[in-house]
Amino acid sequence: AATAGGHGAAAGERRLRPGEEVVVQRYIDRPLLLQGRKFDIRAFCLIASVRKPTLVLAYQDMYIRRSSEQYSEADLSERAAHLTNICVQKHHPRFGDDNVWSLEKLDAYLAKHPVARSDGESTVGESFVKERFLPQLDYIMTVVVRAGLADFEARRGCFQLLGFDVLLDQGGRAWLLEVNRNPDLQPHTRVLNELIPRLVDDTLTVATEVALALTPRGPPPSATPSPTSLLPQSRRSGNITGPLASPAMESVSSQGAQAQYPSSQPREHRRPPPVPPPPAPWSETAVLRAGGADADKTAREPTERAPSVAVPGPAWPIPSATRYKLLILEP
Repeated sequence: AATAGGHGAAAGERRLRPGEEVVVQRYIDRPLLLQGRKFDIRAFCLIASVRKPTLVLAYQDMYIRRSSEQYSEADLSERAAHLTNICVQKHHPRFGDDNVWSLEKLDAYLAKHPVARSDGESTVGESFVKERFLPQLDYIMTVVVRAGLADFEARRGCFQLLGFDVLLDQGGRAWLLEVNRNPDLQPHTRVLNELIPRLVDDTLTVATEVALALTPRGPPPSATPSPTSLLPQSRRSGNITGPLASPAMESVSSQGAQAQYPSSQPREHRRPPPVPPPPAPWSETAVLRAGGADADKTAREPTERAPSVAVPGPAWPIPSATRYKLLILEP
């Protein structure tokens, strides 16, 4: 605790210096509980590119972190009841699969134990996660990322995965707890063992495709050098022996006929496939393939979760068949 007054500081407090910046937080004392236990939601946000373009995506899979002890305001020092971080809870003797829920399990639970609406509207048949939580989460992520965009350094080929920790109160309002720039990716439980590898794979897929798409490519070379042109002159013909020799180089079978090597005839060298043409300049005809339920059946790799969203950019899919959805896109 800190005090700005001039009457000194009590035990555990210190005086603020003029111009000193502090963060003031308020404890959410009426959190929404799951079976009497406190929880928060870990969501992920990917900053795939910063400036020209700015591309930010939200991951549609997330998980719920539950405390190991029943919530009580009587003892705020009980870490296992008030801190839902896995780094804290994993040391509790009862820590296990029940500490981590999937988003689907949370939605199913809240369907049976609905959260009252502040406007008094009926909650019958309502999907709390889809209709009330996800719009709040998208807003929180957008505001937070936009607040820091000016300080992000634009480096080609780099990306940033952020972990957002969000708490729900008894009225269903989402509160941002913190943003982690190095989120935990360890598969501590069964739910995480399914989610984390998929998250890592989708993240690398998006980051790689975006980096390749934004990397300038030159025209294809006019001629591809022969592999033997790199050998000394004395070894460009005749028997190939020594470290470069291998059984595969001794004979080649083609349609039942045997061609022996070495031979007095020059060997036909296979050329690598031609270099693809460079992508079109940043235009208005690109297609961004992000995760979702309404799939685009004409996608390069058809999938049930890859809808198309028209965005500025060259005409290649970024990303394809992942669980990411578009959050911010600015040319």
